[in-house]
Amino acid sequence: MRRTLFALLLSACCGSVFALEVTPPAPDSQTFLKVAFRAANCSVQRTDVAIEGSVITITVVRGAQLLLPCTTTGTLQANIGVIPAGVYDVVVRADGTVIDRQSVIIRDASSGVIVSPVASRAEGGRDVQVFGAAIVGDAKPTVLFDGIPATNVRIQNGSVVVTPPAHAAGTVDVTLIDSQSTRKAVAAFTYFDPAAAPDPFVFEPVLYPVAYNGPGVFNSQWTTNNIMGTTRTLVRFRDLLGARTCTGDCSQFNWSAILAPESQSGLLVWAVRRRLPAGVQDDFHVSSRIVDTSRLHGSGTSLPVARERDFKSNFEIDDVPIGGTARVTLRLYSPDAVEQAVDVTVTDVNGVSSTHNVTLHPVNGVGYASVDLGAPSDVRQISSTIAVTPSGPAAASRIRLWGLATVTDNTTQEVTAFWPQ
Repeated sequence: MRRTLFALLLSACCGSVFALEVTPPAPDSQTFLKVAFRAANCSVQRTDVAIEGSVITITVVRGAQLLLPCTTTGTLQANIGVIPAGVYDVVVRADGTVIDRQSVIIRDASSGVIVSPVASRAEGGRDVQVFGAAIVGDAKPTVLFDGIPATNVRIQNGSVVVTPPAHAAGTVDVTLIDSQSTRKAVAAFTYFDPAAAPDPFVFEPVLYPVAYNGPGVFNSQWTTNNIMGTTRTLVRFRDLLGARTCTGDCSQFNWSAILAPESQSGLLVWAVRRRLPAGVQDDFHVSSRIVDTSRLHGSGTSLPVARERDFKSNFEIDDVPIGGTARVTLRLYSPDAVEQAVDVTVTDVNGVSSTHNVTLHPVNGVGYASVDLGAPSDVRQISSTIAVTPSGPAAASRIRLWGLATVTDNTTQEVTAFWPQ
């Protein structure tokens, strides 16, 4: 099993914009665990790590010579190493005080049994794939979730497909019994409560930046086709999604759908994470396209769909033409639906800069702001760079941001999209 590295980003104190960031997002028991966190870093000598049962305690040790209270924060790191599969409580302490804690799921990578997607609602009823079974003839293996047999066991697309039983919210072991052996995968599957906050070890954010069908200015009429689908692998979501159209069975294999929900802040979908063995292609696909249906020109403009790796603590969008002949709109997003202050600085090719102080507000489950970056009508389009950086109290924490700049021609209504590259 390949050894990988990921980081947990924990806040300094007194709450945070978000609790952690995980890269890669689905660690297993063969993963080298490294924790990065924010804490007072005045005269820090070392960070001590202690593991006792399912509790990992990271203690910041500062020098004894420091007499005054420390108010300067910074990013510190602690190497934990390879740990067994299970659910852990990571606790960060400094000066005798717990400054943050987070539940961490380390899924089994040594049993050869992989369940994908890694979670389902507590009431069960949604199929998952189980990889690693010895499939001989028509014999069907037995799959147990916390000792309870799964139902509707069948073989599809090179995997065992089952319906997990209902279970209380939490992470459980999965046992696979086939014609050759009995194997248990520790912490292989999580039952979640959809009313609870999204667990980063269970969900990945997928953001469609525009979700709108209706009229615009200058007699335009817009429609947005937000598309997703899959072929040979199953996909599950935190919430049930409505679709305008769907080809195939949208709860199983080989389907594609145009999503129905609309929102001024785009559409944030929480996809359940998947673990696929080597040689199995990740065929979950997403795309977006916006079209002005009131005009005959063209077939619309493709828009990016932001995945987890696209969200950054700050970013730049280069070579955006800003002038008076088109409407220039910057849309800002965060998967954390809390107020976040940022500075938007626009610098043109001549070095002239202007800064906008912007606050993202919670809208329909996403942090969102829209900024008009248009120029007077007597100004020609000038290539500019848009820089977005945190400001205010949030600047001390690591936040997740992404942005989309659209330039819409006032005459033709043609849209050109720009985003962080």
